[in-house]
Amino acid sequence: MATVLVAGGVNIDRVWRLSTRLTPGGRTMFRDVETRLGGGGFNAACALKALGHQVLFSVAVPDDPNGQTVRAALISLGFDETYIGWKAGQMRPAEILVEPSGERTILLAETSQISRLGHLPDVAADAIYADRRRIDPAALTQRLAQSIVVAQMPLEPEEHRPAHMLVASRVDFPDEDPRQVFERGKAMAGDALQAIALTNGGEPVLLWENGEIAEIAVPPTPPAGDTTGAGDVFAAGLTDALVRGAVPATAVRHASSVAARFLADREALIPTVSCGP
Repeated sequence: MATVLVAGGVNIDRVWRLSTRLTPGGRTMFRDVETRLGGGGFNAACALKALGHQVLFSVAVPDDPNGQTVRAALISLGFDETYIGWKAGQMRPAEILVEPSGERTILLAETSQISRLGHLPDVAADAIYADRRRIDPAALTQRLAQSIVVAQMPLEPEEHRPAHMLVASRVDFPDEDPRQVFERGKAMAGDALQAIALTNGGEPVLLWENGEIAEIAVPPTPPAGDTTGAGDVFAAGLTDALVRGAVPATAVRHASSVAARFLADREALIPTVSCGP
């Protein structure tokens, strides 16, 4: 068991299960609505716990009724309240539109994670997984010598994200060639970067390592009713493998198998925590 510090977010997700696929200008029906705990940091933290690690979930929630509900839920799941802080503002639900195929579209308020994370808790960790929209680069740079640092590649081109390994999703960079994504990631992560994993749903993962690009096949999975969180679970599986000493290619294969397990059985890695009607 390793100690993994997760710096990320937690949301209240309002999941709309649609009866038909989304079409521009169309009319879409939905079957039901579920309100549950979610967010990239939360999903990854839960998956890492399920994989056997001690997880320190560093997150701040708004001091409003929704935030208080979320904080209580996190503590009930076993996350140390020492690392669950408060911040100003309101917690507005994220709207998750899930099509019959399981593909999801996420709607977030423009103010979501707009504040910059200035520092990480001063605690020893074997690995750090960072999934925040904005992070002060110094907060990660000073941890590179002590911990394995895995981070989501930020969408904002001006951001810097010092890390040993970056994770990116093809859907977040639809207009860029994979080589452009890798070049951007290399500039963002700096000299410590060892590899970048670019996922693409059920298509092979593209792995950039030492200037070379390899395709790594993902295991076949049956159609999933809800793919929300699969990318977060992939990142958790990647971190799990790296902290156990795996090389990047092996870590990607392991991460893909963990994500496939999640798509077959969500509850095996992320508990469903209801937080509303």
